[in-house]
Amino acid sequence: MTSSQRNLLLIAAVLAALQFIVKPLLAWQEDVNLTLTLEQGRLERSEQLLVNAERVRQAANDAQAAQQTMLAQFPVATEATLTQIQLQGAIEAVFRKHGLRIEEFSWLTGLQPKNASLSQLRSKLVVSGAMTNIAQAHFELMQSMPTIAQEDIELRQLNRRGSRGGVRLTVMLNVAVQNSDSLEGASS
Repeated sequence: MTSSQRNLLLIAAVLAALQFIVKPLLAWQEDVNLTLTLEQGRLERSEQLLVNAERVRQAANDAQAAQQTMLAQFPVATEATLTQIQLQGAIEAVFRKHGLRIEEFSWLTGLQPKNASLSQLRSKLVVSGAMTNIAQAHFELMQSMPTIAQEDIELRQLNRRGSRGGVRLTVMLNVAVQNSDSLEGASS
């Protein structure tokens, strides 16, 4: 074997060592370095949470109190049919108070869960009467029952004799109510 062949074999051995020993070793070191960097970041975040633990705990308590205050604004649905009767009576009372004729009130759905604390009822309401009375009644409903949202609203001029500018309001209402089981979870 000549010296140039030995040199070529030596170079091939060095290249093989680099390919199969040094390169995997460098990749392993990079993985270890990345893992240590991630763990250091987690450790720093954990230390920051521990330093601010009381503030975080207070913020969580404040958020829970705010949630309970907001939930208290929604009617409680202990039983679906009873809740529908009570809500329908309250809604109709607002419109009757303003001298309006209730032509239709129907519940389109039963209780449908929105999230862990709230459910929703959908209804259709059709009333007729003077435009000013309808506007006043609608405004009062939105003021007195802010948990009601209108999904769709239609206003049509009545063409009957003697209606004197009467209109018919058709409105689809979404009524949010508290789930009765969310109260049990909050009190325990």
